[in-house]
Amino acid sequence: MSALRIHDLGPLLVELDNAPQRVPAGRLSGALAILLVHAGKPVGDDALADAMWADGSPRTTSTLDSHVFRLRRVLEPGRRAGDPSSTLVREAGGYRLVVATDQVDSLRFARLAVDAADLLAQGAPDRALRRTTEALASWRGRPWGDAADASWASAAVARLDELHEQVRETHIGALLATGATEPALAELEIALAEHPLRERLWAHRMVALRDSGRRADALATYTRARTTLVDELGVEPGPELRAVHASLLADDAPAPTRALPPARTAAVHLPVARQRLIGRDAELDALTADVTTRPLVTLAGPAGCGKTRLAVEVARRAADAFPDGARFVDLTSATPDRVLDTVCSAVELPPPVSGDAVAGLRTLVRDRRMLLVLDNCEHVVDAAAELVEQLLSAGPELAILATSREPLEVVDERVHVLGPLAAGPAAELFLERLHDVAGDHPADELAVTAEIVAAVDGLPLALELAAGRARAYSLAEIAAQVRADASSLSRIGRGRASHHAAVERSCEVQGRCSRLS
Repeated sequence: MSALRIHDLGPLLVELDNAPQRVPAGRLSGALAILLVHAGKPVGDDALADAMWADGSPRTTSTLDSHVFRLRRVLEPGRRAGDPSSTLVREAGGYRLVVATDQVDSLRFARLAVDAADLLAQGAPDRALRRTTEALASWRGRPWGDAADASWASAAVARLDELHEQVRETHIGALLATGATEPALAELEIALAEHPLRERLWAHRMVALRDSGRRADALATYTRARTTLVDELGVEPGPELRAVHASLLADDAPAPTRALPPARTAAVHLPVARQRLIGRDAELDALTADVTTRPLVTLAGPAGCGKTRLAVEVARRAADAFPDGARFVDLTSATPDRVLDTVCSAVELPPPVSGDAVAGLRTLVRDRRMLLVLDNCEHVVDAAAELVEQLLSAGPELAILATSREPLEVVDERVHVLGPLAAGPAAELFLERLHDVAGDHPADELAVTAEIVAAVDGLPLALELAAGRARAYSLAEIAAQVRADASSLSRIGRGRASHHAAVERSCEVQGRCSRLS
């Protein structure tokens, strides 16, 4: 039987054997949503029909049963005809969804919420933090997708929304209890922007500022909290806020849970380079100098010209100039709406799951001397440029090195255009990769190298792919192939399609680098 998981904290997804698929919007998603709201309990035909036909369209019992049959096929695609369903069963009171807690995100979320609160109360904040992190990672949006606005779901949605805020408060409390005041402050900035009337969030912010030695800011936070509560609700702060305020005024605040956090060491997270960089010494020197003195440097050029490899080497060489570390962000698979999440993940910022995560990132980079490498920005250039502008405005000590086929067109951007390798370095690169693949070649065959280099215009990726073909072809055959059509190069074996496409794009836009300059 396939392993079933249902992701219902956001658009409905059914996962079978680690392969998630979207549940079609409309009647099937409505039926699954109401069954999830009442998981483990029978849902009557009338309630199920109301969830499926929200517009009041007429329906019959046979029509209802046919849609349930389709839903069973989504949940149990391997069930043979005639076999009873073990997941969506028919009972006297209606249909019942039979699932374990670990199979449904909303059920697991509720259990993790209780576990985390209990662990924090028991003095185990590290374990509580693991629970809250897991719970928040499963929250992708409003529960049950499109059904969240249905009248029959309103009470259950409100309950989960409140539980989500409680988990976020527990998460921040656990961060504070482990001495992680900066991540806690980043989370609080987002949470308070969304829920300014939750007193515990204000209390957490006061504690975080106090524990980081910012007593005046903590007192100012109380004033802001009181003004907000009086203006919006007409009430004074509750006992928890008043107690923290009183301790600050008396200057007898207890020491933080951990008196001093461990000394921060620079986190350098860059891809491992397994082969040496060839023919880019001048560019390496110039880029390293610019990255350490300018807020934004963009390495522009066509696909396959070696931007990523050079950017990684620049970041590695410049890392000592950034005491708060260097981080590599691969945007290859990102869509415009996922650029922010991808960057948050790379810098290990706990995801806010809802709301504007930019505020958390801005808080993180503020007053930090760190380097971000944003790789492959070209297909999300607008989203990347917008985020870069927001981050640089918040963090004057932040430096960003971007790679793209076109500039980001952001203020103060320094653009370096990277072209193909010159003939000498290109031949050196080809021969070194050739040796890695097939060992040494006779001198008379090495003469063909110049033809191959010229045919691919010194493009590093094309040279590496051409060398890789030595596993299956002679150099003369490779030369004939690239002379006929250099854009047809692809890797032999895995990764074939993506590398073929990169070389093809590079051949089409080979003249673009010169136009950029």
